[in-house]
Amino acid sequence: MKRNGDASLHWIEERCASGRICASWQRAVLAELGEPRGRQETTAAMLERCLTQSQAGEPVHQWPAGASE
Repeated sequence: MKRNGDASLHWIEERCASGRICASWQRAVLAELGEPRGRQETTAAMLERCLTQSQAGEPVHQWPAGASE
């Protein structure tokens, strides 16, 4: 069984390998949602996805960024 520190280091290693951090996830989702929505609606939809994913308990590098993932 891995210790908490080992699990955290594993997630950091995976995050580095994937290149996905929260900011890159946000940019990918905003780009997918993009036009024709306005800025406020797009940002609200991205935040809703962020809250849903964070409640699932998975690290951000494992979150799907778009419909194609």
